[in-house]
Amino acid sequence: MLEVRHRGGSFRSPPGTQTLYLPIHRVVTAQANADVIEFHGEFSRTGYPPQLTLGPVDPGDALDLCAVLARQYGLPRWPWEATPDTLDGKLHDVLVSVVDEVRPAHSESANFAGLRVRSDDPRVRTPGERVRVTGFYRRGFEGEGMRPVGYSGPMLSEVSIEGPRLTSIALDCAGGRVEAWTGEGHRRWLAVHTPRQRLVGLIRGNAAEGREALASDTHIRTFRGLLALASKAIALKHMAQVDPRAAEAVRKGALPETAGELLAALDHRLGLMLDDARCNALGIAADGVIACVEGRRVTVLRRGTARVHRVRCDGAVTLEIAEQRPAPSAGGSRSQADVWHDKVVTARFGASNPDETGTRAFDLEPGEWLVFVTGDALCEHGENELSAAVAEPTLARAIARLEAGGRPLGNRSGALVVEPGT
Repeated sequence: MLEVRHRGGSFRSPPGTQTLYLPIHRVVTAQANADVIEFHGEFSRTGYPPQLTLGPVDPGDALDLCAVLARQYGLPRWPWEATPDTLDGKLHDVLVSVVDEVRPAHSESANFAGLRVRSDDPRVRTPGERVRVTGFYRRGFEGEGMRPVGYSGPMLSEVSIEGPRLTSIALDCAGGRVEAWTGEGHRRWLAVHTPRQRLVGLIRGNAAEGREALASDTHIRTFRGLLALASKAIALKHMAQVDPRAAEAVRKGALPETAGELLAALDHRLGLMLDDARCNALGIAADGVIACVEGRRVTVLRRGTARVHRVRCDGAVTLEIAEQRPAPSAGGSRSQADVWHDKVVTARFGASNPDETGTRAFDLEPGEWLVFVTGDALCEHGENELSAAVAEPTLARAIARLEAGGRPLGNRSGALVVEPGT
């Protein structure tokens, strides 16, 4: 239990609190913000809501406490990206994020992803609502004897509830943010590689002609594999949820420590995870952006249909890394197998002859951020439209601007914002 005492008085927030008690293993983020500390997590055990502000606190003490919590407990915690079919008895008391539709059900029956969500949010009790719920998963009653009265099956204790596409998470204890808007076929992820390195990414699964249905499976496999690669703990704890090829990639040994070499190694090992047939007409693969955040330096590796914009303090936007453009046809019609082979060897993770070698590092000033954009949005909007949209202060406003005029972004588009903390 985390215990924070006021010296000789009480905090104004929560009102009248002399000592704050929080279950430490349910704290997801702890951020210092001037003279307050903002906690985010699952605190029902001590009667607090998922978002809690403690203050006033000496600003120096607030920074020191958040730094200690980050170092000692690996904050921020990041959710295991789950699907309804992967939430099973192998997981327990684990932070997960899952998207599903709320279904009509009796109050003592599961109604969302095979479980019930413990929350006061009316959306999780409204049939037809499609939401992303992040929370701590519990298996439910498994003991012998009489089952407790009421619902006792699997449950998700809410940390956050969002629309199915727009998601956000704190980047580190000194502020910062990662916001993502993900279409079908995408996964965003955040992992702690070392105490000083955060790995973030936006990945899109795709498939050769006739195998589009496997693209969503591809990005799920790739996502799990990345988590396994980035953290020994997740690899050991959830190896049953990781594709065998990902397990093989994990066993290749320790990853490099420098950001550029780390991303290159992840890129190479991603190639090991994808389908053996990825270079022929039956292949599946993945593209997008992966990045390593170290303080205010962000090192980026881009593959395929993805680009990186930099938004400066004055709102000016610079296209730093453009998407890979399809090579012009060399006369005559080419088979789908040849076209797919060219994409895989030049513009997908694990490419043997990538169109852009190496990584790019950006040292961002306070108030600057990077925006990754993937997929069809790059084809459906001109450069001026994209630049104007990514300059918006929030990703929600950027997406609304791109969708203005009745042109909704397709499922094959994604965007992710990385703004380091101070």
